[in-house]
Amino acid sequence: MTTEIPLWQPTDEILETSPMALFRRACETRAGRPLADYDALHAWSVDDRAAFWTAVWEDCGVIGER
Repeated sequence: MTTEIPLWQPTDEILETSPMALFRRACETRAGRPLADYDALHAWSVDDRAAFWTAVWEDCGVIGER
């Protein structure tokens, strides 16, 4: 039996400073509650789509007109 071992795994520091983590933390302010992980961010994006897409436009530097 072979065990698959990843060649590389990101450190906790890399995970906490990734663009996704920074965006999730910015969304916590908009949501008014902690979004502890990706699943919580996803749930909020479904529950409050307007606020989520406003965050995408404003925080991610989308160029264009809404």
